[in-house]
Amino acid sequence: MTTLSASDRLEAAPGHLQRYCLAVVAASLMTQVVIAATGSEITLVAGALTGVIALGYAGFLLRVGADLGRVRFGKVAAHALTYAAVCGGYLLHFFVLALTASPTIEGPGGFLDPGWFGAAISMPALWSLGLVAHVLGAALGRGFEARR
Repeated sequence: MTTLSASDRLEAAPGHLQRYCLAVVAASLMTQVVIAATGSEITLVAGALTGVIALGYAGFLLRVGADLGRVRFGKVAAHALTYAAVCGGYLLHFFVLALTASPTIEGPGGFLDPGWFGAAISMPALWSLGLVAHVLGAALGRGFEARR
């Protein structure tokens, strides 16, 4: 096992972010394919797959987060990528269902199905609050979240 110097790890951080972006987009796409294959209903399977993505994000931050925090806006970029891939996947799926007038998204009383309400309304809305706070904090720190 090779030990990299701090400057080598810092130089490698953007490459880690690029690979993470591809992985989180692929994982989100796979999640939406599974949801579509199971009737486009938001069930425990959808929640579990989204939880796996969250664990992957946590693992990524544990592995390279310290180095990523030394890259300008590195951690906030990872946060924004994860938000866009996960919430964007659910919102695009919901958009297609709405355009095709799918009964899957219709809930009791003609309102939105509770599962889709959570995935398409609650999750993006609440997560966006955390993302805005993270972006603000990163901007106030001039983009750096760790000692340089």
